[in-house]
Amino acid sequence: MIADLKVYAIGFSIFFMLISCYSIEITQDEKPLIACSLQPQLYYIEKIVGNKASAFALLPPNASAEHFEIKPRDLVKLQKSKIWVTIGGLFLFERRSIQKISRMNNTPKIIDSSEGIIFKTENQTRHHEKNIHEDPHIWLSPRLMKIQAENFYKALITMDSKNTDYYTHNFLSLIQELETLDTYIKNRLQNMRRKKFIVFHPSWGYFARDYGLQQIAIEHEGKEPGIKYMKLIIDKAREEGLRTLFIDPQLSMKQAELIAREINGRLIVIDPLTKNYNENLKKFVNILANNE
Repeated sequence: MIADLKVYAIGFSIFFMLISCYSIEITQDEKPLIACSLQPQLYYIEKIVGNKASAFALLPPNASAEHFEIKPRDLVKLQKSKIWVTIGGLFLFERRSIQKISRMNNTPKIIDSSEGIIFKTENQTRHHEKNIHEDPHIWLSPRLMKIQAENFYKALITMDSKNTDYYTHNFLSLIQELETLDTYIKNRLQNMRRKKFIVFHPSWGYFARDYGLQQIAIEHEGKEPGIKYMKLIIDKAREEGLRTLFIDPQLSMKQAELIAREINGRLIVIDPLTKNYNENLKKFVNILANNE
């Protein structure tokens, strides 16, 4: 037991020595730094802050949120940030990072962008309880994205009240843009005969719920499917006449390609973690609408 504690203490010391090796010089003339967890959050953060701040996402482009490990360089940038906008601690790298920076000085103000959102679980919905089994993909719903943007906006004008008018103008323009996107999606999908679609990873549950659709996920209970479950999905796809399978670029294609062949369909890569939010959702919607 004592030996284990010594090993832990040594490892912890080495970790913070690594952090100290990195330095980021910020002068008074530089813009305030705002951190967020995911690339899609930059979509609304950058639109609201405009030229008053700089923003970055901890998760790099094309990385997996489930397997990402925060680096010492990222923790240094977090220390230099005024705000860190999270998805509510539902990703492991968020929870670990919050634990690590809590031991440091000059930590950012953490803004939970999910405040006020009712989270889905696999079989039910319930109020946000920071439960790791809750579905974190709230950004893929434009309606929920409005709530996340408002949570950030309210925190921002509290911390930088002298620029309230500037931020308010940008925030209202963003809300109009998200409402326009919401209307576009409703109009494109309203005449869909097939209300179901197949995905490998269950990222699109909130999107499906908002627009009267149903996602059929190949991953089951957070795991890749076994042979029995794969057969069930294949049979269901054939029965429903579904010929398109969507997959995240961060995932292995092997099983998805097999299922696509079995249903005589096509495999389409769509990235739920891209920063190009508006463009990405329209691309997804158009594929669904044109797949009739």
